[in-house]
Amino acid sequence: MNIFSLFIFSSTRSVSPYSLCTQIVLISSLLLNLIACDETDVSRQLDLSINELDSGIDQGLDPSDKGSSDDTTPDDSLVDLTLDLDLVTDAETERPLDQGIIMDAEIEEPIDQGVTEPTDMIIPIDAPLPPSLDHLDTVIDLAAPDQRVWAQVIHVTSRGEQPLFISRDYTPTQGRADFWPASTIKMYTATATLELINQAGFSIDATLGFQRLIEGEWVEEVDISVREVVRRTFDCSSNETYTLLLRFTGVDWLNTEFFTPAHGFNHTALMRDYVTDDARPWSYQLSEAQRISIREGSREVIREHQWSGRSYADERGCTIYNTRGDANCTSAGDMAEHMRRVIFHEQLPEGQRFEISAPLLDWYRGDTRERILNNTQGDNCGGPVYSGIRRVFNQPILHHKEGLVSEYRGTMHHVHDEESNTEYVASLMIDSPSEQVIEKLSEELARMMKTPSAYVHLGYLRDYVNPITANLVTYSEEVGTLQMMVKPYEEDGFSLEGWTPLQGTSTPIDVGERSHNLRSNCLNESGQLHIRGRLETANGIVAWSDLHYVIVDHTQTCP
Repeated sequence: MNIFSLFIFSSTRSVSPYSLCTQIVLISSLLLNLIACDETDVSRQLDLSINELDSGIDQGLDPSDKGSSDDTTPDDSLVDLTLDLDLVTDAETERPLDQGIIMDAEIEEPIDQGVTEPTDMIIPIDAPLPPSLDHLDTVIDLAAPDQRVWAQVIHVTSRGEQPLFISRDYTPTQGRADFWPASTIKMYTATATLELINQAGFSIDATLGFQRLIEGEWVEEVDISVREVVRRTFDCSSNETYTLLLRFTGVDWLNTEFFTPAHGFNHTALMRDYVTDDARPWSYQLSEAQRISIREGSREVIREHQWSGRSYADERGCTIYNTRGDANCTSAGDMAEHMRRVIFHEQLPEGQRFEISAPLLDWYRGDTRERILNNTQGDNCGGPVYSGIRRVFNQPILHHKEGLVSEYRGTMHHVHDEESNTEYVASLMIDSPSEQVIEKLSEELARMMKTPSAYVHLGYLRDYVNPITANLVTYSEEVGTLQMMVKPYEEDGFSLEGWTPLQGTSTPIDVGERSHNLRSNCLNESGQLHIRGRLETANGIVAWSDLHYVIVDHTQTCP
């Protein structure tokens, strides 16, 4: 026997201001030299009520009151990986860009952040400038006015074999962990488990046998395969199997060896399971020593650990549900970065890769027949996030992990739409359980990422009107033309076919962010119409607003 022991969204009717702030530097393999520029514990009753939702849409359990223990056992570490973050910042460019971080997958070392002199640009003729994403704050504010939001987006541009990543946060939430992450963090434990399994030389078909120490005796509780425990965690988000993943990795190892800057984590701590203390055999009480046997074929490896008593939640500054020092917290930045590293593993420098084999990663990302990270089936596993994205893309590939608890809802996801050649990673959290808000945010981020240099928002519309008037907000990196488009209400509003211009609404637009008040010609027929805003730039880039409808009353006096 080998032994290793380790502690181990309908329309938006409001516009709010936004702020801009960017630093960007691009280095790409195809660019020789381009510089473009809380804390209250919640009741056990809430624990139980949230837990009952587990078979529905992905959710996380509000934290239960967990006990602690003075009994400590030192932990040993299996591996110590040293990874380099590839974030490049601070340089001048031909145009001002705010707060974006451009990452080139080929470069492991950070570029000197003290650049003060202009740098010449050599741009291949067929290489477009990367998007600035300057309008992210505006897009979110328009989609979710008066809503507290934490968000990070990473636009992905393919350049040969190496992707180019442009990252931007919703100001200024990238490094803030003042929300409850709910079930989103279950992905962390799944990735960590696959890394441990890989290090020990096992496959996803290995069996994990869980035991706990009771009065000096090891009590067997549950046996489950790695395949099943990870799959159920993503199959509409099982709280029980998430807790087993947490038990397997162990709080100490997870927080000291896995949640490190080298692994892309800067604001993450995870100490709380999502089942009640009496939910045996799933419960993970930190005061209890744990033994997990990993068995496959004739091999068996034993993993033992017990919490050292160290409060990683306090150390990382967790503020929500942390009165006992054992909360879970993360940031939108950490969430997006984790998804990026899992999805683009093979295209990243060695120092940014998890120690997970290709077969394990292929299975995890759903490249085989079994859906894991790409699960949008089952009992509405795609949820409102997928519904929002599907309003923009027809058949997108989606990798995701959602979360829901009584006060917070969130997601981290990767979207790839081959038809429009759109790819991006996003993380979103809101301080509301609202499906409509997270759906709307996901939709508008998708719309922004589909045409990152042009965006149009159609605002408040009155009903029973003649003419039709509306307020629209546009962002464009080129001059262009804006107009409202209509279609009979009985036709498919989500199809981009069959739309006709609303006469009198065509107007030229300038570069940058602009607000427009458009008024149609007088109408001579009553009825209900689908309506959208359409922006076309000088170079033919077309951006559409979300879908609205308006009721026309031609008997109204038309001035």
